[in-house]
Amino acid sequence: MSALTPAMAALQESTSGANPIVPTHWEFTALLLGGALIALLVVAVISLSRDRRYTPAQRLLWLLVILVAPVLGPILWLTVGRNRVLDRQEG
Repeated sequence: MSALTPAMAALQESTSGANPIVPTHWEFTALLLGGALIALLVVAVISLSRDRRYTPAQRLLWLLVILVAPVLGPILWLTVGRNRVLDRQEG
């Protein structure tokens, strides 16, 4: 049983808790953005899987676009890919 020296105790206290390099508000912002990105990906993939107007090869290509470009891909699918299907249904 060894006692902590004052320097070791101070180091242990300073390292417990928040990350000293990244401020807490940035961690919270990164967590929110990461959660929004995951939600966007899930919504796009579910929407793509429910769409029966595309062939399997076209759906696979859209899935690759969604997964390779994690921000732009789902936005493209939700704005362009789904609108193409809606245009076919109306016309």
